[in-house]
Amino acid sequence: MVRMRYLIEKLNLIYEEDISLVRKKASIICESIGISIIQKSRFITAISEILRTLFNLFGSVEISFEYVDDRAKGILGSALKANNIKNKNQIIEIDKLIKNEVKKLVEIININMNDPNSITIFLGTYLPSGNTQTLRKVLNIREELHRRGPSSSYEMIREHNEELLQLLEELRKKDELLAKKIEDCLLYTSPSPRDLSTSRMPSSA
Repeated sequence: MVRMRYLIEKLNLIYEEDISLVRKKASIICESIGISIIQKSRFITAISEILRTLFNLFGSVEISFEYVDDRAKGILGSALKANNIKNKNQIIEIDKLIKNEVKKLVEIININMNDPNSITIFLGTYLPSGNTQTLRKVLNIREELHRRGPSSSYEMIREHNEELLQLLEELRKKDELLAKKIEDCLLYTSPSPRDLSTSRMPSSA
């Protein structure tokens, strides 16, 4: 039976800050696709464990989220790919992590090393019975992702900087307005030279 696969999102992990971005995206996907809080927590934890290990070993990671329809049960999956494998010890460390930690968190784990210089790890969790996703629903999830957040840590920083610049501009305008009001107030309340001369007390002889 042919499985239908729908890509939901694809990201490149370049900086350590990207891990938080991936967790945020994964959380939105889990909420949109409709899985329990416990299942969501286990799935995101598994992704985070693999992601951090691959990043520490190889420096960058490609990660994608997808919905797999096998006609029996829907699967929410994530494929994590790293390149530039240097030695066997790196693979041993990944295998140890999967056996000791990740295996307890998700139902599906596939490791692909067809390319000797790269490794791809697929993590999957079964959706509740009756929870089927169509292409239209997947497209809606994509739109939700783009609406609710940036696609890279660089973009996240850029958006944050733009917000700060807008805030500084608003503060500058408020300062200018306040300075103008103070100036007008001083001009209105300051006595004129004529007032000062007429208000002097006569000196005593």
